[in-house]
Amino acid sequence: HTRPTSSRTAKSRDDRDAEFDSQKQAGARGRGRGRGENVKRKSASPFSNTETAPQGGAAHAGGRKYPGKKFPGKGNAAKKFASKKFGSKPGDGSSAESLIETARFSELVLKYARAAKPEAIGPSRSPEALAKLDYALELEVKNRALQEFWTAHRLPDKPNRILPSPKPRHYRTTTKRRVVFDKGHYHLDFLPGKPAEAERLGALSQLEPLEHSQLYAFLIGKLNQPAYKELAQVLNYLIIRGDYARFTVLFNVNRLNANVVRKAKLLGDHLQEMDAPKVVSAFLFFDPTQSTFYMDQRSPDGPWKLKKLFGPDDVRFKVRERLYAFHPTAFCQVNGSILPLFLEKAEQLLKARPEQRLLDLYCGFGFFGLELGAKYTETIGIEAAGVAIESAIRMATHQSSPALPPHATKASQASHAKPSAEASVATTVTGLGKHPAQPGTSAPKKLGRMHFKGGRIRAASLEKLLPPPDQTPEAILLDPPRQGTEPGVIRGLASRQPMRILHIFCDLDTLPREVSQWRKAGYMVSKVVPLDMFPGTDNLEVMVLFIPDRYGILNRVDKKPPEGYTGPHHGGGTHRSPEDED
Repeated sequence: HTRPTSSRTAKSRDDRDAEFDSQKQAGARGRGRGRGENVKRKSASPFSNTETAPQGGAAHAGGRKYPGKKFPGKGNAAKKFASKKFGSKPGDGSSAESLIETARFSELVLKYARAAKPEAIGPSRSPEALAKLDYALELEVKNRALQEFWTAHRLPDKPNRILPSPKPRHYRTTTKRRVVFDKGHYHLDFLPGKPAEAERLGALSQLEPLEHSQLYAFLIGKLNQPAYKELAQVLNYLIIRGDYARFTVLFNVNRLNANVVRKAKLLGDHLQEMDAPKVVSAFLFFDPTQSTFYMDQRSPDGPWKLKKLFGPDDVRFKVRERLYAFHPTAFCQVNGSILPLFLEKAEQLLKARPEQRLLDLYCGFGFFGLELGAKYTETIGIEAAGVAIESAIRMATHQSSPALPPHATKASQASHAKPSAEASVATTVTGLGKHPAQPGTSAPKKLGRMHFKGGRIRAASLEKLLPPPDQTPEAILLDPPRQGTEPGVIRGLASRQPMRILHIFCDLDTLPREVSQWRKAGYMVSKVVPLDMFPGTDNLEVMVLFIPDRYGILNRVDKKPPEGYTGPHHGGGTHRSPEDED
């Protein structure tokens, strides 16, 4: 997906203006909804002309649109363009290539948001930078930023419009407050700055459930009482998790002794007595390093210890008809309202077949594998050694033996201690499900075998973690952490020749690099489905479906097979069918 070098940069401004006018007229005569129409049509959005980015890929320089060009070329013209567009200066090494690197999605979102309604936009480092925007306007901002991001990085295909969150505000199911001592009182720090001001802003959060604010207000009131001084002195964070009706409180402490435990249990008794919000469990989370880890990292390394104060051993929530129960420190998506849609879209894109094997990589506590695995002959989930994979194993065991309660044995309590890497890598659980018999068939076919393993996903470890490639067709779902996959992992997975690959990105700045690796390995983009997993912020979740490039036509998934082709039609094929269009 390359573009020939253009001589446009050598032309004068008058020449460029004349060419612009001629292309505009040509577009108006016959291009329909192509670039010509995008250039001709006047934007009715709240954005200024200098900030509007048509979907056809027109670049802007000095407020003028140039249809069909992503960049004005290289050299001085590109440097001037980068200076006007992103604030870089001539002579600082700027070029068309460095411009691509500078086109960070979050910066593009904030640029369009400030152009639309500058008084409503928070600081760039704010966790709620867009929370004061009307949600319809926020979606327009993000859609425009995504289109420009796609264009700037010369990515193949085009993303669908962003799927909105069912709860655009007050949706976060995991929140935290740093406990700080200032001017003789303890405060809960929500944003960097003065603790008292940060506490006030935290109480007015637009993204956190109102019940979280009520719990934080109750807890800080208790911590400022002399009876809880010993507990307040050792607190790093207060953390709240759960769904929208039942909550779990974690006290992240840097010192643990009998007095701290006694004070925490006393405070836990008060939490249990509250009618609303409903707190169903509480834990002491011991972190002597006082790190910034608090549940937003998938595979933490540290001397973590967890002590239950009251309630169930696990955090529980329901998605569709499945009840998930995972360790209180395991990673989980923060927007519970969009998770049913998340599962639905993954299911639609993967198009499971009963003869396939599903490789669920970076599986966490088995969010995708446990729900989708029943439609495959086998599901293999891989996650770094730790409490998340043990939660998946425990739920898979319960799924294969419904009579066994998920918390009836000591295994659940034992899982709160960090397992050794060797033990967790060797752990495998198989659950058997049955596919209902269809009319006219004999016996029901056994499906849904599930294996969950712990181990770090590296190029060198794939052979050990995954079964040897055989005649079983495979689909791969991978949802790596923010930093993306490790070097060589994509190449190693592509060598297994899977039929479909669903790669989920929670940090768009890693997407261009990873898409390029898949394409070099022989896979092309079939569909791009963005979800607004993080409303009110400058972030986005994107699902990218890859299929094999069987005809050497990368970036063209709608081309028909060559005449006379009699090869297999593997899962996604190489053209879009009507069912692919949403």
